[in-house]
Formats: sequence, structure tokens, C-alpha cells
Amino acid sequence: MKDNKLIFNKKILLDANKLYDKALKFLIIELNKTNNQNLNRKQLQVFIGHWLFSFTKVFLKSYYSKEIINLKIKKKLVIPKNSYSDYINIVSNNEWHKNFISQIRWLKKNNNISIKMIEIYESKNTKSLYKLILYKLHDVFCTLLKTYFLNKKTFIYNSYLGKLNDILLQIKFKELPILFFSYPSYSCEINKTVRLKNLNKNFNKENKLTKIYLKTLLINIPVNFLEGFNIVNNYLEKSFLPKKLKFIFNSNEIITDDYFKIWITKQKSHCKLILSQHGLNYQITNNHFPQMSTIEFSYLDKILFWGKRMKKKKIYINMFMIPKRKFFVKNKKNLILVLNQSFPNTHYFDSEKYFLKSFEINNFINGLNDEIKKTLLIRLHKINFEPLTTKKIIKLINSNKNKKTIKIDDGKKNIAKLIQNSKLLIFTYPSSGFLEAISQNIPSILLWKNLKNECLNSALNDFKSLKNKNIVFTDQKKLSKFLNTNWNLIDEWWDNKASKKVVTNFSLKYCTFEDKQFFKVYSKIKSFIKI
Repeated sequence: MKDNKLIFNKKILLDANKLYDKALKFLIIELNKTNNQNLNRKQLQVFIGHWLFSFTKVFLKSYYSKEIINLKIKKKLVIPKNSYSDYINIVSNNEWHKNFISQIRWLKKNNNISIKMIEIYESKNTKSLYKLILYKLHDVFCTLLKTYFLNKKTFIYNSYLGKLNDILLQIKFKELPILFFSYPSYSCEINKTVRLKNLNKNFNKENKLTKIYLKTLLINIPVNFLEGFNIVNNYLEKSFLPKKLKFIFNSNEIITDDYFKIWITKQKSHCKLILSQHGLNYQITNNHFPQMSTIEFSYLDKILFWGKRMKKKKIYINMFMIPKRKFFVKNKKNLILVLNQSFPNTHYFDSEKYFLKSFEINNFINGLNDEIKKTLLIRLHKINFEPLTTKKIIKLINSNKNKKTIKIDDGKKNIAKLIQNSKLLIFTYPSSGFLEAISQNIPSILLWKNLKNECLNSALNDFKSLKNKNIVFTDQKKLSKFLNTNWNLIDEWWDNKASKKVVTNFSLKYCTFEDKQFFKVYSKIKSFIKI
């Protein structure tokens, strides 16, 4: 019998691809007209692609949701200013989530809704005073050298090689580096006329699903893409950012930073975009993850890609791009549990409830014997989003009856220091940290409960091989049982010849460190750009 949830998830992705394509055609007209721009499809995907695909998945989950909620829709809607942090905070909020489902159900029934007020949500700036001063000094430095920076030919920033290597790489290309990409906040009014005009459209040629999707699209679009676009664009035009680049080399900002994305759309016609893999999702996870690799493939020119699987395709440069740092284990005593980042309504399939159930942390802890509980240290992600903030996750953990024996790290300490006292690492999601650890022969286990739904078909057999050797688990109770039985035999289990072979083959395929990595990156970019 086929897994109904798996079939449903495949339907979500199939529908998401169709709606995403419809939305691009729709938004090319709407946004170009409203913002007085002439962006083509590729530029629009740089600009809006990640948010749009994520929104499309959230829409479909809400459209097909059977959750019992009050159908009374609030006439005040909250929309994000920024398409990443603000959007994730809003979508993960239960009140927004329920109101969004009500909005869709109301449109299903009445073909229209009445909205009186639209409010902008913006995350608080959490930078320390030290960082704010540092960013300000950097802005002054760049402003003083504005003429020079405007004529830079290269832009290397947050490449996943590490800040120092980014600086050295810029210098190697005979350029002064830009160290930070900072920008001011701004205020603006909501354009209700533009946002609400689609509510009265019939979209006669579309089916019911597509009609409701297109009706909700402009209502919920982030401010930076609509009312704020020209404000941001005007700031970028007057800034010190280069205008005549030959290439841009980046990793995360292409997803997380709207200013950066808007700036890139202006460069894309005359410069190359080289991306460095920022997490393991390209070879391992499908589009159920927040970072959708297929979006990036549609607009980049080259990608430094972890692993050895794409040699025949010209777009890929195969390297394991994490800065090579050596892990040392001095005292094998702790069980270190590395928790996933909280993305309740975008990362997981069934909102906050699924997030809480996906690991069932307290059930896992209570399933361990007393000897292991005393060694347990829980490592949180350094950034978590509403409603499951770091404080709330710590509170959730501390509700456990064994809370006196649980040690918690808030994610700010360098994990290399924790590994010094590690007997075993457990990752609760398929992270780059897991790849980094097993590539350095650190005993590690991956608990990936949603393996079937989130793993690429091409990688599934590799993870099944790890699962057969108890290096991957999909059930926390089975994992607890395995640890209780094998805690005093961890080294024997890890060093077992058969297990070693599977881990080695997996590492060779996905996470082999390059020697002289910095120089190889430099030479590969140089040969590609021909400078």
C-alpha cells in the first residue's frame, strides 16, 4: 500500500510548479507595471523566486488543509516587509496561519473578501552595538572610496569559504574587499488599490485553485517587492555598490537579502553569477525544504557544488566548500543532540504541530537510560523563528521530567568545542554539519523523520545504505533503543568494517574535502571568467 502522505506531498510539489509558473507570468506584468521596470523572467526569479515558491507551497498546504478553524476572517491583514526573516516569522505565527486558511476558504465559497486594513510586519534589528558600529564604520570607509568601489569588477561576499578567505580572494583578484552588505530600514504606505484589485477579477480561463491563488498573491506579497521596490532601488543606485561587475560570487544572500537580490537584477545582464553551495540541499533534499535549489539553477551561471555527481554538466564545479577545519575529540563522554532550526510552517509539512511532533524531543530523552541522560547535551540552532523562538524551545525542553539532567547550548558556541567532548553526535535534520562530521570520521547519527518526503530520489539509496548500518534513523524510539543497547560499544559500531565502507562511499560522493581549496576556487573562477 502506497504512503498517502508521500503521494500528497508529491501532489503539492506538482501543483506548486504549475502555480509558480503561472505566478511568474502574472507578476512580470504586474510588478513591471507598478514599479516601472522591465524585468525579464530570469531577473524576476532572482528577485522574487524563493519567496514565491515558498508562498506557493504554504498556499497549497492551506488550500488542502482539513484543519478545523473559525471561518470568520479578520479584516486586518499582516504582510511581511522582508521576504525572508519577516515572511518566516509571519507564516510561522499560528494566528496568521489560521487567518490565511480562512481567507482561502472564504474565497472558495464567496469568490471575494472584504479587507479594511493591511499592516506591515518588520523584524526587530537584533545586531549588537558592536556590529552596528562596525557596519557604520564600513559604510563610511566605502563612501570615502565610492568612486573606486563603483568601478570594481569583482564582488565576492559570504561565499561559504569564510570571511577571511573572502577577503583574500578579493585581494587575489586585485580588488579592495567589501566586508559587509548593510542597508537602512525605511517606511512607506501600503498601496491598497494595487494589492486588492485582483479580488474582483474573474480569471475566467483558470480553474478554481489557480483563481484563488492569483487572488491571494498580490495581497500577501512582501513590501520590498511592491511598495518598497523603488525606495530600495533608489538607495542602491546612490550607494557605493559596483555597477560594472564581471562576476558576483555569493552563497546565502541570494535567498535571504532583498536589497542584494534587487541589486543583482541590475547586474545580471552584464555579469556572471557564481554561487557557492550553502547547505547540502542540492544533492540531497527536494523542494519541500525552504531553500529550493531548482530556483537557483534557473538563473545562476556556475555553482561550486558539493560532491562528485554532476561532472558531466557544465554548470557545476564539484567541491566540498565548507572551510576545512579539523575536529578533535579529546574526551569521549557526551551525547550531543543537534536540533533543527525552527521554521514551523515553511520547513515542515503540517505547521507548528508537525514541528513539535517531528522530533518529539521529550519522548526521545525519556526513552534513554539514566547513564546516557547524564551525558546528554542539546545543541540548539543559533537562529529560530516565531512562534518557536530559542527561549520557547528551551522552555519546551525544560518541561521534561528529567530537566535536571539536561544540559542546553543555545547555538552560539563553536560546535568544534563541543565536539572535543563528544562520544556521539545526533543531528535531527540532514545538515551540512552532519556531512562535515562524518567526512572527518566523527561518530554521528542522522535522525531524519521525514526522509521519504524530503529526500531526492537520486539520493534515497545512499541514505538507505546508511540506515541499514544504523547511521540514519527515521524513528526516535528505535534510535533511543539502539543507543541504550550500544552506548558502551559506540567505537566498535562506528569502526566496524562494513559501516566504515558505507560511510567512506557516502563521503566520497557528497563531502570530500579538497586540498588547497582556496587556490582551486580562485583558479576555477578565473578560468571561467577569463580575467
